[in-house]
Amino acid sequence: MVINFTAGDLDRGDGVWWVRDGLADPEILRRAAASAHPLLQRAAARSPHLPPDLLRLLARVEDPVVDNLLGVHHPDTPEEVLMRVFARLGGTFSAWMA
Repeated sequence: MVINFTAGDLDRGDGVWWVRDGLADPEILRRAAASAHPLLQRAAARSPHLPPDLLRLLARVEDPVVDNLLGVHHPDTPEEVLMRVFARLGGTFSAWMA
């Protein structure tokens, strides 16, 4: 079953309470990161506890919000994700870091 849903450009998945409250739970992170739902992916991207396979999975998601959240919250964010954020911000991290 497919649900037609569009996530807003600024919606970071903060309202997905069961993921937000389980950011250190590997099973919750796996369910959210592997989902095709953008809000679940975004909610999972907020976790600094993502195992390497889920980090790689989310790094391949074509969603600038996921890229931003990985860069902010995960210490091992892949270089290609950081470079996409850098390019999107016009070659500077200053606006993003603020």
